[in-house]
Amino acid sequence: MISGSIDTRHLQRLFRTLSKRAEDTSPVMRALSRDMVSAIEDNFEEEGRPKKWKKLKASTINQRKKQRTWPGRILQRSAGGLANSISGSHTKDTATAGTNKKYAAIHNYGGTIKHPGGTPYITTKKGAIFMKKDGKYPKGTKFTKAHDIKMPARPFMDFTQSDVKDFEDTITNYLTKGVN
Repeated sequence: MISGSIDTRHLQRLFRTLSKRAEDTSPVMRALSRDMVSAIEDNFEEEGRPKKWKKLKASTINQRKKQRTWPGRILQRSAGGLANSISGSHTKDTATAGTNKKYAAIHNYGGTIKHPGGTPYITTKKGAIFMKKDGKYPKGTKFTKAHDIKMPARPFMDFTQSDVKDFEDTITNYLTKGVN
């Protein structure tokens, strides 16, 4: 009878290394969180990926022109707004990215806002000018009636197939780093 054997010490070292990396996944979770934030930032930069977001209504563009925030980008009106509120966090077991803005969900998923009305405005030759609700209203001030505002979905929290592949590569690289 003939038999053979192999030296498995290298494989045992490899399994120990993989086991240690699997025990403390906080480094890869931190990297995944950064990857997620980057992907969401790409969604804002490209105004939707892979499908472009619905364009703004002409009335919204006109309103932004009056506010001197147009031309501009969809969902990016101010430095402290939605796009700049995206942040990531991680634990040893989880990676997350998101925002603390109350209005984020309506923009991401779309929906209907039931506006109660009562917003003061005046009408000029250039159109309506809305005012703060401070009780100091010029003569001729009108108030909006209750109405619905339909918001189209502009999914900024979505990940593309390419993003998911990048996440998988991040995990694979973490587990196999330095393993030959």
